[in-house]
Amino acid sequence: MQNAREQGDGRQAFGKAVRRLRRQNELSQEALGAATGLHRNYVGQLERSEISPTLPTILRLAAALEVKPSELFALAEQLGLLGTAPPEGDA
Repeated sequence: MQNAREQGDGRQAFGKAVRRLRRQNELSQEALGAATGLHRNYVGQLERSEISPTLPTILRLAAALEVKPSELFALAEQLGLLGTAPPEGDA
């Protein structure tokens, strides 16, 4: 079970990954919102780590950003903000 800090770190990592991919695709928050059926304010809240997306939302975001959901999570992990738990055996 994650504590509140770990959950916040995951939201932050995911939001940063969405923002990076959105910018790489030269999309505004409004354009990404339109492509996913989400309000632009929701996209902004997500990027600022104010909310956590549902699985269906993650799938829609990945499709609009032209990546697999696993690639979206991998980018978040690469940003160094997700998966901060030590590897098994290092604890």
